[in-house]
Amino acid sequence: MLKIKKNTLARLTLFMLMLCMTFTITSCSEDEEANVQVSKEMLIGQWILVKDVVTVNGESETDEYPVEAREEVLTFYSDGTYSDQWSSDNEIDYGTWQMAADDKIMLTMDGESIVLTLRELTSSKLVLYYEGVFEDLGETIHYQTEMVYVK
Repeated sequence: MLKIKKNTLARLTLFMLMLCMTFTITSCSEDEEANVQVSKEMLIGQWILVKDVVTVNGESETDEYPVEAREEVLTFYSDGTYSDQWSSDNEIDYGTWQMAADDKIMLTMDGESIVLTLRELTSSKLVLYYEGVFEDLGETIHYQTEMVYVK
């Protein structure tokens, strides 16, 4: 696996994936809509990345971030916007978010979207997952990441 600064790889990957992904929202029943509403309410707030597992072409790397090394803060707002702050870069990115009944969350920034799977959501823990395939300099990249956040 290429050795690249961790948050640089994560940001590059997120932006590359946003360029490659599209999302279709499906209709849902009243029960599914109620579940989505509960999940939306639970999702709103500030989430801090504490662990991520990244697998690129079958090679996995796990990073756990102790309190002093936590850099990413992902904040979901009730108006359908979100912010993604990286303290080491002193930068904040903004976009919009939507939740579908099938445990998917779509993040959109600068007109490009990425779809994440909501693996776990409690009042204090959020686990998001992404899997995709894209081309980079003529090489096919199989990418998976599971990100664990806490409030």
